Amino acid sequence: LRRRVAALTGSQAGRVDPVAPHGFDSGDLAGADLDSDEAWQDAERAVLQARSRDRRAELEAVTSLTGLVDLALKSKDEPAKWQATSKIMAAHDIAPGRGQLLVFTEFTDTARWLATLFRSAGFSTEVLDGSVDQDAREDMQTRFLADRFQVLVSTDAGGEGIDLQSAHVMIDWDIPWSLVRLEQRAGRLHRIGQTRDVHVYHLIAPDTREGRVQQVMLDNLTAASRAL
Repeated sequence: LRRRVAALTGSQAGRVDPVAPHGFDSGDLAGADLDSDEAWQDAERAVLQARSRDRRAELEAVTSLTGLVDLALKSKDEPAKWQATSKIMAAHDIAPGRGQLLVFTEFTDTARWLATLFRSAGFSTEVLDGSVDQDAREDMQTRFLADRFQVLVSTDAGGEGIDLQSAHVMIDWDIPWSLVRLEQRAGRLHRIGQTRDVHVYHLIAPDTREGRVQQVMLDNLTAASRAL
């Protein structure tokens, strides 16, 4: 939103609107290559750089939204996703000192923030992101499998090459919008040696663009499973 504000307050004279990748310009994302990070980046770039039909009105609307975000960040209320996470943990009898949980998020800052929430709630928690080297990853995996800490919060740096089947509950705090990466995440728990049913939860607001993206991915997942 702040990048869009910067675009709107800059000069748009003579700008040529970038073209969004196929499918990303439709409301239902029909035909969009949802597994391509490059396509998503191109789509975002097209939105950020597009000219506005009414720059003043859009600037007022976007500035209002950034104000709401700032208020939300300052709020002392528990985030809705954290409330949902607490209910999921209670449903699976995960509490401080009992049970394990794997949490995935797209962003390192979010992962570190989530770790502070879990630690404040009494859970032993560690973070796996791109800054963790291979030796530290292997050590983290060994300690998690030995139940030496309860919650692992990971970016997609932990989406492959690590086995975490001592847990059977996973939460996607946000989704990667790529079916391949989504399946890779779930594969951390679906390993040889897993003795329990694996439960995967996506914390998504359904009546949003993100919700529509998830529906497309779930439909693709269902179609792929039927083809096997």
